[in-house]
Amino acid sequence: MIMLYPNAPHRRTRAAFTLFELLMVMGIVLIIGVLAIPALSSVKRSTALTRAEDEILGELSLARQHAISVNRDVEVRFYRVRESAAPSAPWRFRAVQAYTYDAAGAATPLRIVRMLPREVVIDSGTTLSTLLAAARKKAWSADDPQPVVPGYGTDYEAWAFRFRPEGGTDLTPFPATPWFITLHDAGLGDSLATPPANYASIVVDPVSGQMSSFRP
Repeated sequence: MIMLYPNAPHRRTRAAFTLFELLMVMGIVLIIGVLAIPALSSVKRSTALTRAEDEILGELSLARQHAISVNRDVEVRFYRVRESAAPSAPWRFRAVQAYTYDAAGAATPLRIVRMLPREVVIDSGTTLSTLLAAARKKAWSADDPQPVVPGYGTDYEAWAFRFRPEGGTDLTPFPATPWFITLHDAGLGDSLATPPANYASIVVDPVSGQMSSFRP
């Protein structure tokens, strides 16, 4: 028989993966995925904490700048809301909003409510959040009525302090009380006795109104 292509290379037949090899690969991928879940969860929580810190610092900075620019008091309110519609649902500090007061004493929001990520809360205990002391709880009146908060109506409570036109605050000056709030993972609970491993504290200087933050 005559060979048409005597010098052509022989084709090798490639063996397919065996079932055992496929199972090994799937097992390795599964193990890597399981090991990566805690790391991804930690990154997600840390990112949420950073977002919450930025939201509050942004609202505080806006409030102070506005008070100076318009020569009016600006009030910063920290909202405590229910976790759900259930009557037994716990209350958590999850939002912040600044209001400016005109010459007649009428309050107007500077912008919409700034909601924190669901993974983060402001600790309500005065050990970690002195700005949420009982004396700072907002008392509504006919001259200063409670506004409606989207998603919550008037079913919420507020703690507040004010920036003055010169940039300072209505807070008692140091060293009587360092004024700060602490943010942390919502899954850790509330009113903690000590700061958790990952948290963010925001401090307000009562005299200058300047803000600073700390992360471990």
